[in-house]
Amino acid sequence: MPAEVRLKALGWDEWFKERAREAGGKGLVPARVIETHQRIYRLAGAHGEFLAKPTGKMFRAADKKSELPAVGDWVLTRPVSGHDEAGIELILPRRTKLSREAAGEAREQVIGANLDTVFMVTSCFHEFNERRAERYIAAIRDGGADPVIVLNKCDLVAPDVLPGLVAAAQAVATGAPVLAVSAKAGIGFEALAAHLAPGRTVCLVGSSGVGKSTLLNRLMGSNVAKTQAVRDDDSRGRHTTSARSLRILPSGALLIDTPGMREFAPWGGEEVIEQAFPEMEALSPMCRFRNCAHDAEPGCAVREAVTLGRLEKPRYDAYIKLRREKAAARKKSPPKR
Repeated sequence: MPAEVRLKALGWDEWFKERAREAGGKGLVPARVIETHQRIYRLAGAHGEFLAKPTGKMFRAADKKSELPAVGDWVLTRPVSGHDEAGIELILPRRTKLSREAAGEAREQVIGANLDTVFMVTSCFHEFNERRAERYIAAIRDGGADPVIVLNKCDLVAPDVLPGLVAAAQAVATGAPVLAVSAKAGIGFEALAAHLAPGRTVCLVGSSGVGKSTLLNRLMGSNVAKTQAVRDDDSRGRHTTSARSLRILPSGALLIDTPGMREFAPWGGEEVIEQAFPEMEALSPMCRFRNCAHDAEPGCAVREAVTLGRLEKPRYDAYIKLRREKAAARKKSPPKR
């Protein structure tokens, strides 16, 4: 297979080719990050898979984890002979990304890079959480990818219950597709296939126990990921995926699997909140004060809409909670030099 065809199968296109030309780097070759480990990376390129380590400035900045490659990144590497690791010289600009605030730290953690679509997987069976979905949708859109809510395990709920679950998901999806599937039974996969074209990159995110590993196995057509039963009382499960990895599906699409995340705080500023709660932001111009935080100020149009029943109180509470979290994160962030 020609080198250009191999790269295209990994998602390489004219946009990345132009970024590589702009970066220069004579003698460097492009490759895509398919796995990250402790400061060593598995890459895939025109001539197969190989291991690589950051070099130069990137290696010296290794403690600043947001500056290191993430799964899905395109990097330029300096090949070496023999069995030594190649050297990663630089990361090409990301067309899109999915980020969150690292747990306990005021820094960005990139979950996946250069994504076309993100499947936010949740479960129809006890687990669906509107507030968590709002956060995922906001972060996905803020990073430039297209969100899709995947309601897994639809075969475990009564037929008359499913429409209500879909409607609840649509209420917070703000236009994103909502697909009801069963990874175990193979239901609803025709709708998923529309997002899995050759060369397109999809990322699976969601909590533990929602069936991401089963979904991956079904899409791959083989058991490439461990699966584990969930508890009957609350449908929660342990993490079965321990690291992020990128795989090529039989359809030719590329899929990034991620460990279950108990907490998800979107990275970014006010834009993230605007993406998640457009109806709140639309009312802001009608507030008495231009810089209204919609929390306790008099003459607040958002709070008035809640009082009059035009906005749902739980959604407003989630909005205020996210604004407060963002304000607290700004205070924790170290000053820029």
